[in-house]
Amino acid sequence: MMPKKNIADAKENYPNYLKNDPILNQLAEIFNGKLGEMIVVTEELKAEAEKRKVNKIPPGYLDSGKEGDKPYGDFFYGIKFFNMPNNMKLQ
Repeated sequence: MMPKKNIADAKENYPNYLKNDPILNQLAEIFNGKLGEMIVVTEELKAEAEKRKVNKIPPGYLDSGKEGDKPYGDFFYGIKFFNMPNNMKLQ
């Protein structure tokens, strides 16, 4: 059986990837400045997303069981993707 001190030491020394995730940091560096501006979620966009969810119009209506703004996530990503300039390319 492992002594309590060893368990406490293991917990303390275990990496906290929620605070510092080296893979996420590398991905953020790779994509920095290459994906355009963040989408601004307005009440108008939320209303459009809700209308699409109710009428089962893609993108996003399949997420309708989620709470809060989560049912609209795919819609927001779709809007972002389809509004990106055609000449924007990853390098």
